[in-house]
Amino acid sequence: MKSIALRIIGALLAVAVWWIATDLLSSSSPILGAMGPANTWNALTNLLTQGNLLDSISVSLQRLFIGLGLATVTGIALGLLLGWLKWAEQLTSVPVQFLRMISPLAWMPVAIVVFGIGTPPVVFLIFIAAIWPIALATSSGVRQLEPKWHLLAKSFGASALERLVHIVIPGIRSNVLTGIRLALAVSWIVLVPAEMLGVDSGLGYSILNSRDQLAYDQLAAIMFTIGLLGFIIDWVAQKLFAIWSRTK
Repeated sequence: MKSIALRIIGALLAVAVWWIATDLLSSSSPILGAMGPANTWNALTNLLTQGNLLDSISVSLQRLFIGLGLATVTGIALGLLLGWLKWAEQLTSVPVQFLRMISPLAWMPVAIVVFGIGTPPVVFLIFIAAIWPIALATSSGVRQLEPKWHLLAKSFGASALERLVHIVIPGIRSNVLTGIRLALAVSWIVLVPAEMLGVDSGLGYSILNSRDQLAYDQLAAIMFTIGLLGFIIDWVAQKLFAIWSRTK
């Protein structure tokens, strides 16, 4: 109960700081004054009533989970390959480390050229952002497995496929889930700026649209929604992954 109370107090203090800061700065900057908690709440209510915000949320979540799903499948496969075959890890070490250090948003021009405008380039950017945490966490988990498990399985005549299914995959489950959670956080951060380029829907587009209309109360409401959704998604993922990691 004490922990819950402290979290609630912390949230209330954050809102208080938000209100005080925007109220103090409202005289010198009307734009910031329009982004106070009261105006944000009114704008959020209007956006929800009109249904525009719900449509944007639906589109953004669809893009997020398509990109993350593709990255999960590809990242796990790549991680298993790099962790299982030492020569493959050594061969790809430099290219992988090089590519993962390129900001996903730097791929925007390439994504537009290759995929055009709309949802495909956004999904591609999410994929690029998410694949490396998953692949590296998976390969790290494979390399950390106890070698005696493989020796024991071999002594019973287990094939490479049987060792993969019954030893490697169960043994790296926690690593994979950690990688997916990290990828989810990175993907959510990349999603919004990715939707500010060449699309006409989603939360990122809504940010730009509110700015162009000088509706800064709506802009603050969308920013609040992005933060709240990200918090909820990460919290749900944390709870689900904790359950899955304990499942035998």
